[in-house]
Amino acid sequence: MVASKRTEFTVVLFPLVLVLTIACGSGETAAPAAASEVASAAPADAISQTDAAAMADKTEDVMTDKSGDAMADKADDVIADETEAAMADKSGDAMEDKSGDAMAAKTSDAMAGDAMTDEVKTTLVLTLSGIDPLQNGFHYEGWVIVGGAALSTGKFNIGNDGGLIDLAGNPIVGGQFDAGVDISEAAAIILTIEPAGDTDADPSGTHYLAGTVSGHLASLDLAHASSLNSDFSDAWGKYILATPTDDPVGNENSGLWFLDLSSGSPVAGLGLPELPGGWKYEGWAVIDGVPVTTGTFTSASGTDDAAPYSGPGDGPPFPGEDFLNNAPSGMTFPTDLAGGVAVISIEPSPDDSPSPFTLKPLVGAIPAGAVDHSTYELDNNSGKFPIGTAAIR
Repeated sequence: MVASKRTEFTVVLFPLVLVLTIACGSGETAAPAAASEVASAAPADAISQTDAAAMADKTEDVMTDKSGDAMADKADDVIADETEAAMADKSGDAMEDKSGDAMAAKTSDAMAGDAMTDEVKTTLVLTLSGIDPLQNGFHYEGWVIVGGAALSTGKFNIGNDGGLIDLAGNPIVGGQFDAGVDISEAAAIILTIEPAGDTDADPSGTHYLAGTVSGHLASLDLAHASSLNSDFSDAWGKYILATPTDDPVGNENSGLWFLDLSSGSPVAGLGLPELPGGWKYEGWAVIDGVPVTTGTFTSASGTDDAAPYSGPGDGPPFPGEDFLNNAPSGMTFPTDLAGGVAVISIEPSPDDSPSPFTLKPLVGAIPAGAVDHSTYELDNNSGKFPIGTAAIR
C-alpha cells in the first residue's frame, strides 16, 4: 500500500517535476517570451501612453519651438514693421521737415524778395559838382517824379565851400534829404531854381539839372528833357567890336556885337539851341575883370532885351551893346574892350543875381590887338558844365 502510495506520489510528482523542470529549464526562454508578449500584447495602451507622452513632449517642444519661433518671427515682424514704420515716419518726418524747411526757406526768401521789392525808400542823396550858390534868397529844390506827380525832397543852397546847406546855412550831412514819403518808384529827379520867398508845393519853371532814375540811381545834367534838353556841345559863336549906335567917328572898340561880318554882310553870330521856359541867354563883356551885361535874349537873330549903355542910334538886329553911356561905378565909358573877354551865359529867369550864372556855354578872349569890325570866335565851354548824381535810399 505504501509502495502504491509512493508510486502514486511519484506518478503524481513526476508531472509536477516535469512541469517545474520545464518551467525552470525554460526560465531564460519564458521571461523573454513574457517580455515579448508584454511588449506585443499590452502594451498598446502602454505604448500609446508612452508615445503620447513622448509625442506630447515633442509636440510641446515643437509647439514651444514653433510658438517661440512664431512669436520670435512675429516679434521680428513686429519689430521690423515698427522699425519700418518708424523709419517711414522718420523719413516722412524728415521729408516733411525738409520739405517744410525748404518751403519755409523759399517762403522766407520770397518774403525777403518781396520785402526788398516793396522796401520803402524815403531818402534822396545828392552829389553835385560845379554848382554855384544862388543869391538874394533864391534857392535850389529837389523833386522826384512819382506817378507823374512832382514831390519835393527839400530846399537847399550851396555854401562857400561848395557843400550843400539848408536855408538857414547849416550843412546838409551827406547830401541826404528825407522826403517823408516813399519815393522808391520815382521815375526822374529834377533840381529847380526857386525864387526868394517860395512857399508853394510846385516846382518852378526853371528846371536845372535832371535825370532819369534807373535802379534807384540817376545821373543829373542839362541834357535831360526835363532840364535844358541840350548838353551845348554843338554851340558856337562869333562876335565883332563896333559902336554902331554912336557917331561913326570913333570909339569903335567900345562896343561888342554877337554877329558875323566875315562875308561882308552881318549875319547871326551865335549857334545856340532854343531854351525852355525859365531860362534866357545873356551876353557879357568882361572889362578890367568886371563882367558887364550886353543884354538878355532868347534868339540869336534879333535884338536883345535892353540897351542901357548904348548911344542914341539904332543897333543891328543882333544881341550886343555899345558901352558909351551910364558906366557902372568904378568904370569909364567909352572904353577899349581889347584884352577883355566876351561871354554868353545861360541865366535863370527870374534871375537871382546881376552877375553871370554858372552856365557859360561860350567864352572867348578878346585879342589884345583886336581890330574893330573884324570877326572873332568864341570857344565852346560846355565841358565845364555842372553835373550830379542822385540816389534813392
